[in-house]
Parts: sequence; C-alpha cells; structure tokens
Amino acid sequence: MFEPAPSQPEVVFPDHFGFCEGVVAADDLLRDVAIQARLRGIDRVYGYHDVVHNRDVVAEHEANGVVFVDDIDAIPPESVVVTSAHGVGPEVVYALEDRGSLVFDAACPLVLHTHKGVERARQSSEKVIYICHGKPGSVNKLHDEVQGMVGHLDYVIRDGELIEEPVERSFIELHEDPALVEDLLDANGRYRIVSQTTLHAEDTFKYRHILKAHILNLQPEAQVSWSNPGDVCRAVTNRQKGVNQLIQLSPRRIVVVTDPMSKNGRSYVDMAERRVKEEGLATEVVAVANAAEATRLSEIAGLTGITASASTPDRTTMAVARQLGLTQEPDIERKKFGLKDARGSTIQDRLGIFAARLATSS
Repeated sequence: MFEPAPSQPEVVFPDHFGFCEGVVAADDLLRDVAIQARLRGIDRVYGYHDVVHNRDVVAEHEANGVVFVDDIDAIPPESVVVTSAHGVGPEVVYALEDRGSLVFDAACPLVLHTHKGVERARQSSEKVIYICHGKPGSVNKLHDEVQGMVGHLDYVIRDGELIEEPVERSFIELHEDPALVEDLLDANGRYRIVSQTTLHAEDTFKYRHILKAHILNLQPEAQVSWSNPGDVCRAVTNRQKGVNQLIQLSPRRIVVVTDPMSKNGRSYVDMAERRVKEEGLATEVVAVANAAEATRLSEIAGLTGITASASTPDRTTMAVARQLGLTQEPDIERKKFGLKDARGSTIQDRLGIFAARLATSS
C-alpha cells in the first residue's frame, strides 16, 4: 500500500487503483491510430462509443481529432474507426467494413474472453446465462459491454459473411432470484455461465455457484460450465480489494476518483459505503470527478484514503490527491495488454494500405 512519508499530509492509496491494463492499451491504441492517420493525410478518426467511460480521456482524444459516436450511421463510409475497450458485436464490425471503413479493435482481452465463451457455447449447443448489470428491454441504456455481448449472442462472422445465429440465452443481474433462469432450461441440459467483466468479483464467483446449484437441483444431470479462472476482470478484483485495504485503516474519509458515467467507479463507492456500514466506521465515502470537486474536503483534517476507477487516469487522481494535501506522488507502474491491432507495425501497415486505397479511388 502507498503510504505517506511522516512529514506529509495523511493521504494513502491502496496497492491498485486507477487505469487498468485494458484501458491503458485502448487509450494508447486510439492515440497511435489518430497520430498515424494524420501522418497519412487522414485528419479525422472515429471512436465507436467512448474509448473508456471518462470525460477527461475522451476530451483529450477529441482535441486530437477523434470524433466519438454511438451510432454507426454517424460514421461516413471509408472512415478510420476505433471501437471501445468494452467491445462491440460482430454486426457492428461487419457493417463498418461493408462501408469501406478501416476498423481497429480496442476491446480488452478479458472482454474478448467472454465473447469466446459465447462462441464455445454456440459450437457446443449450450445455452448461455449472462450475468450483467442491466438487461435488454430495460428503460436504462445498456452498458457498452452488454450491448456488445448481445451482438455476439445473435451474430457470427463466418467466411467473411455476417450470419444471424442466435444462442439461446437468459440475462440475469447479480443477486437476482435464480428462478429467473428456469425458462431457459430444457431436456438438452447444457448451459454456460458468462459474466460482464466489471461486476463485483467475489460476488460473481459465489453467484455462479448459486445458479449452478439451482439448476442442478431441478436437473441433476445438467452440465453447467464457465470459463476458468473466470470472466471477472483481475484489475477490477484488485481495485475492489483496494477498497478493503483502505477501510482497514479506518480513515476519516474514502475518496473515489471517478467520472459520474462510470458504473465501475460507482460500484467502488457502493462497496465502500456498504463495508463502512458493516464495520460501523465514522468514515465518509465521497465520489469526485476532479480536483475542483475535492476542494471542500481539503479543510477537513484526518486520514484520507484515495482510490480511483479503472477508467480514471492517474493525472486526475493525483490532482485530487494534491488538492487534499499530497506533496509527493507515489511511483506507479502501469502495464498494458498487447492488443492484436497494436502489435508491431500493424497500425502503420493497415493505415498505409488504407490511405493508398483512398488515394486511388479519389
């Protein structure tokens, strides 16, 4: 745990906070694509969905010429497009490429892992139980990751063609009554549990076993599988453990640095509030998006624990920490996943071919 030196204000960080490996990789991929596109005379790059759920990160890319959209019809034909870290369905990629666009995939490998789980289910004639936050048909907008999963449940690209090949599925939220999946059960008795990567890790692992036990109670011969070690993001798991690290210090307050639109960040706030209540601590839990929002907290003495959502850049977290009195920033090492579309000279090579094609057709 990052702790203050004796002479510093009492500001502490957990072992893990802020940008995760997948976000670092997606952020770098989009930046590199935008830079290399400009070098080839392509001034505008489109981001399909915000690359991550953080306004500061989005604004930085917009300043570099990236235009973010949530509707593929807002993307002109023959554009350069980078999809978000949350992943997209195959129908989105097919539609964009069918219009002559060049698509770079910034999806986190752990999200891709869940998509592969669906494909295994399709090939093995398994029905899918998808644990997620929000369901299709609800009044609230679906999380981008869930939207992408719906696409993978409905479609597959095979031999260059988009094929509608729905996998039977049931959507269920964490802690909902397992009886809600009973309509999915049939004589085949083969089921695969897949989960949204950003859910609470320990709760998701426990809930999978609850679902399996419920199914086996109704169908003792059923086969219920899931991918190991699981679909839950390790970075999310580590950041959830970080909340517990801070609580063990009984701080005066816990500050979660997160963009309001980040459900991941909101989950840390909810978790901290629940744990504080369980421990009976006089600890205030606060969510802030930037240093300005932390101003009112700087006048209150006492130990402050600071963590940040996986989509919060370190510069934002440190600005909040400085507002609360930190004078020496901790050393932070950020690893990143090796995204397929960012390997070697892939970006330069694909953009070079694309630019040459545009020049020929103009």
